[in-house]
Amino acid sequence: MGLRVVDRAGAHLRIGRAFLRALTCTVFPLALYWCVVSRRSASGQDLVFGTSVVYDWRSRLSPGGPSNGDALGVAVDVQPTVADEPDDGHAEPLAGVDGE
Repeated sequence: MGLRVVDRAGAHLRIGRAFLRALTCTVFPLALYWCVVSRRSASGQDLVFGTSVVYDWRSRLSPGGPSNGDALGVAVDVQPTVADEPDDGHAEPLAGVDGE
């Protein structure tokens, strides 16, 4: 979704803190609506745990990030699969498709 939860310093959360934050999101879901009235769009959980939700558009799919030509850094293979044999009028399933 392009979102990341960070602490006050901008670092990734440790596993324990992330788990507790996620647990409070499920136990107290109404606290998520605090972001509607908050000046910095922080939920109740963000206030309690000192976290922020930030946009993170970097993709983990491509090692080069946006420098490989794609605006979002997502590597996409656009070459179609081409059969080695000429079309003789009937279709045969490709290897690896439908569990073959």
